[in-house]
Amino acid sequence: MRTPSETGDEPVVRMRGVHKAFGSKQILRGLDLEVRSGRTLAIMGGSGTGKSVALRHVIGLMEPDAGSIEVFGQDLATVGPAGLARLRERMGYVFQEGALVGWMNIHDNLALPLREREGLSEAEVRPRVEEAMERVHVEGAGAKFPSEISGGMKKRVGVARALITRPELVLYDEPNAGLDPEISRSINDLIREVSDTLGVTALVVEHRVECIERVADEVLFLHEGRAHVHAPTAEFFASQDPRLRAFLGPSSTAPSITSS
Repeated sequence: MRTPSETGDEPVVRMRGVHKAFGSKQILRGLDLEVRSGRTLAIMGGSGTGKSVALRHVIGLMEPDAGSIEVFGQDLATVGPAGLARLRERMGYVFQEGALVGWMNIHDNLALPLREREGLSEAEVRPRVEEAMERVHVEGAGAKFPSEISGGMKKRVGVARALITRPELVLYDEPNAGLDPEISRSINDLIREVSDTLGVTALVVEHRVECIERVADEVLFLHEGRAHVHAPTAEFFASQDPRLRAFLGPSSTAPSITSS
């Protein structure tokens, strides 16, 4: 396995030898990965290789059968429920389907974590919500309900909700799922903009090459539950590893990277 050069900084996320099975089906078979501060790591791989499973382990929704997971330098196996809750306060999560609350308007969807987790007054909540909507370019949508906005706007609001608590780590699970190419490009640009302007660390599960080209600093290819190739984005797509080339297909070549 190829890995990026060491920088000396402690990683925000570190997985070592992580195994996970569901019944007799082995999903992760000794996964190793690291995400360093301010970097965006994308995870690619075939269906059922454990990409989303890896994300759920990072946020503590699943526990590994073996191996270790550290987030912000803390071992998830030893932090306990209260410690895990504190770590989650430092994270944001963007779900595939947006996961907005249907009976709340957009303002209240965004305000929910501020009210529940931070206990802010309404006078404090309103400017934070307006700032979040402006950041993802959905100004003026606060009174609308999820059923009244497009799929692309729902994704933007999902990103805003993940960012509104000002997390240090954001996890994106298939951010382009169900979107047409034009809207996908706008979401990819938004993810890159967030990374560049806020300096957040990000872990992105995605299968679309064009998304990864735009948003990722590094890419990890999962094969048979392990990290098979892990490299900076340009090097990753230039790799001649036969398994990676077979997955990407003959038409995929090294990308023209536009992100900073």
